[in-house]
Amino acid sequence: MITLKAGYARKLLAKKPDAVPEQLLAIEQAYRQNLKMVRDIVAGLRQTTIAEELINQERNLSVAGIILLTKDENQIEGLPQSNQQVLAQCLHEAVTNIIRYSHATECYVTFAQSATTFQMTIQDNGRGLKKADQFKSHGMAGMRERLEVIQGELTVDGRHGTTLTLTMPIVTEAKND
Repeated sequence: MITLKAGYARKLLAKKPDAVPEQLLAIEQAYRQNLKMVRDIVAGLRQTTIAEELINQERNLSVAGIILLTKDENQIEGLPQSNQQVLAQCLHEAVTNIIRYSHATECYVTFAQSATTFQMTIQDNGRGLKKADQFKSHGMAGMRERLEVIQGELTVDGRHGTTLTLTMPIVTEAKND
């Protein structure tokens, strides 16, 4: 469908340029649906919890000479697996970026929960991140897209090291009786 719509939009560009935005919107919507479907399939194949990802990333950080410090891991308990999967993927991406680019010696991962939201903060003591780079990065875009699926959001502060704050509403998974 995406290929057909793109070809149609290209033809419209010469004859009816005002009709092209509608076709581009349809292409974008089809892309997002397909991307979500692929992510759901992949997530269904490999369910990783935040705790498992913390263990894996502690090893990676250690090899890179970076110390991992965590706080309030007990806040993870009861978090739906679908949300844990998204946050675990974001944690993986964030740690990969820390190892590759930050020149940090420490990484802090903290968890907080209120009555309505869950928050995971990933912070390093590295060189920080320029505001322009926050939107160029494919990794950051991927985190934002993943969080969007669970109505979450990502905020970035690159002034003193880099701090990523991932916030999402708390939802409970329906249980089969």
